[in-house]
Amino acid sequence: MIRPFVVLGLPRSRTFWLSKFLTYQGWTCGHEELRHVRSLRDVQSWLSQPCTGSAETALAPFWRLIPVLAPECRIVLIRRPVDGVLDSLARQGISGPNLPLQMRRADAKLDQIARRADTLEVDYKDLDREYVCKDIFEFCLPYKHDHEWWSRISQMNLQIRMIDLIRYIVAYGPQIRSASEEAKAATLSIMKARQWPSR
Repeated sequence: MIRPFVVLGLPRSRTFWLSKFLTYQGWTCGHEELRHVRSLRDVQSWLSQPCTGSAETALAPFWRLIPVLAPECRIVLIRRPVDGVLDSLARQGISGPNLPLQMRRADAKLDQIARRADTLEVDYKDLDREYVCKDIFEFCLPYKHDHEWWSRISQMNLQIRMIDLIRYIVAYGPQIRSASEEAKAATLSIMKARQWPSR
């Protein structure tokens, strides 16, 4: 079985760069695919495709659904301090009174995943190191690390335009919220069935 993978992190944690690094040979790694989801079946459909992964910054609150929707899915956590994330977002012109709390809550979810799931956890600042990228590459993909590929892509400053992402999320807000409510209900159902604590 060729297992899918997800890379989870906060915004501004090089998840877009990783999505390009992990798009290799027959494999495709999406980025922020969750924004296109309108139901949980969409997630299942996406990750049921062969040779598929995704790098996501909004999936952490729903991590309990990953083994349900995509059994055997591999999980990579990219950890960047919240203050660094907020500074980077501010340089992109993105700020707000609720943003620090949102980012701290999202980071707490990454802590939760690290404690309870089998993951590969990587510090954001170490993504400049080839051996760290090698570990991610070989954890996610069924190939030995490709030094030439890493050498080429490591020189690229690959970033999404955050303003475009936000514009999309605002435009599709009702649909995204509907899918989020479905995911919350499913998560609560799983927690109740397994008697997991809420934190």
